[in-house]
Amino acid sequence: MTAQISPEQLKLRDQLARMAHRAGIKLVDPTRKLCEGQSCLRQTDDGKPLYKDDNHLRPFFVRENADFLDVTLFVK
Repeated sequence: MTAQISPEQLKLRDQLARMAHRAGIKLVDPTRKLCEGQSCLRQTDDGKPLYKDDNHLRPFFVRENADFLDVTLFVK
């Protein structure tokens, strides 16, 4: 099951990405793992919800899929 990203959210994400790039900051962007186009996953293929509330991912999903955190946790 997926949910649409609002145009406002897309605009904000783009603005933050540009600001991070200008500042030389690595952006942690979970949407690359959770979203395709303007739709984002809300649950796994077997029906497990990915979120424990309106914006926090469940620990099982983070442990198994949160490689988007690697850019900040594993600095080379």
